[in-house]
Amino acid sequence: MIWFDIKTLEEKLLNYQISEKTGYYYLLAFFVLAWFSSGEGDSYKFESLHWNVVNFLTVLFFIVWGTRKVYYINQKGGDKDFLKRYFSMAFVHMMRIGVILLGLAFIINLITEFLPGYLPDFLHVFSWNDPTEFIQNLILQIAFYSLLIRSFKRINKA
Repeated sequence: MIWFDIKTLEEKLLNYQISEKTGYYYLLAFFVLAWFSSGEGDSYKFESLHWNVVNFLTVLFFIVWGTRKVYYINQKGGDKDFLKRYFSMAFVHMMRIGVILLGLAFIINLITEFLPGYLPDFLHVFSWNDPTEFIQNLILQIAFYSLLIRSFKRINKA
């Protein structure tokens, strides 16, 4: 299984070098990672029911739109191994985004711990209200599906 190197994964998918068993492992890993990132039981939920509904509908929109978009891109490129391509590339992109988010969280925590004055308080207040949480989620959805669409297009070009 390839965890981070999207270019190598794209080449292997293009050359049909990913077996059904490996595709199954990607599917399983994708769902486990999606479950962990869903924030169930965590402090991830919005304080307002309004923001929870807006976030739910936005995420649902991106899932339907993004999956449909990559499906049609895959169809134009020979209509081969859609699910294997989708789950393997989605997993790798989720891992890469997760590592970036962990790095950003580490940097922000360092700033809030070691910088005196108003900046740490500003960062804390800025990151824990409903509109900014929603914007962060929106940016993550856009980034994820943009990366996935780009990967499908690269496979089709080759």
